[in-house]
Amino acid sequence: MLAEAQARLERDFSHRLSSGAWPVAFPFHRRRCGWRVSLVGGREFRAAGGGWEGLAEPLDSFIRILERELRVPIHFGSCMAFEVASHLGHQAMREGLPWRHSLALPPASPTFSPGMAADPREPAPLEARAMVPTPLAPLLADPPIAFLRVPTPPQEAACATFLSGLAHPLPAVRWLPPEAPLPGPFQAERPWAAASAFTPLLDVTQALQPSLFEEM
Repeated sequence: MLAEAQARLERDFSHRLSSGAWPVAFPFHRRRCGWRVSLVGGREFRAAGGGWEGLAEPLDSFIRILERELRVPIHFGSCMAFEVASHLGHQAMREGLPWRHSLALPPASPTFSPGMAADPREPAPLEARAMVPTPLAPLLADPPIAFLRVPTPPQEAACATFLSGLAHPLPAVRWLPPEAPLPGPFQAERPWAAASAFTPLLDVTQALQPSLFEEM
């Protein structure tokens, strides 16, 4: 399917170039293109008994096979699209795929958790929602962004303490206080939990925080 889609794209680009409908300053080069391959359903994978250590080797082999067959770079990352998680969950139920057993039972919506961590729509420890599996960290060309909903806006010292305790600190964390708009489309069948249900940060009120102009 990827090869067929790539062939159509390359053919369309070729037609645009030959007809002069493509900017001269931006010619099409295959090696400058690539595919983004992202994982979804990390919580369900763990609930079904899957281990990150056993997934790293076949996943690395899968990426190398795609690069060899498609002759383009493959950028591996984590998918945070709620639409994709919902689509794959409904597909698993509709087609009777084996991984449907880790999904919530009806009448709940059969939706996978976006990304490799816990679902940000449901209460879970902050570490579970900001997790980057150690065996998969070397494969990540596009590190994920953690969506951490908290009952109150965190302080800078609290954020530094939290990040220092992670095995693989994320390059970006998006804190979602109660008044912030939630990412992704609203789904009536899979609503967000109340902000008060999410785990607060550790109490680091005793931590010393230097002022802006304090000499070091």
